[in-house]
Amino acid sequence: MAIAGSTAGRTAGVVAIGWATVDLERSAADLPDISFDFAPDDEAVAGRALIGHPGAVALVLLEPSTEGRLAATLARNGEGVAVIYEISRGLPPDGPVKMTPLGRPGRLVDPAQRWGPYRIVVE
Repeated sequence: MAIAGSTAGRTAGVVAIGWATVDLERSAADLPDISFDFAPDDEAVAGRALIGHPGAVALVLLEPSTEGRLAATLARNGEGVAVIYEISRGLPPDGPVKMTPLGRPGRLVDPAQRWGPYRIVVE
């Protein structure tokens, strides 16, 4: 699946992958080699979050908190990769700034994208 939108030249790389799940605790238990901590909600996709650091790229488990983007992605695609978090020197100019599970503000790139995977650029 392609990731919609582009901020070519501004991003410095992927810092986290967001995995959509219907049950945070079950998904964390399915990955016993990774220690997960509570993280801020992802306001852009409407999901509760746990974050783990299995390597250079963090793994964010996301469970829907409302009937928003994340719930729609789960309904359409099932559990799996739902968000790619990229670090940037500056946020894309359009769209509202929302809190991310990384503890930093970010912007959803191409908010018209309906089913994910979504791309969120964080400072």
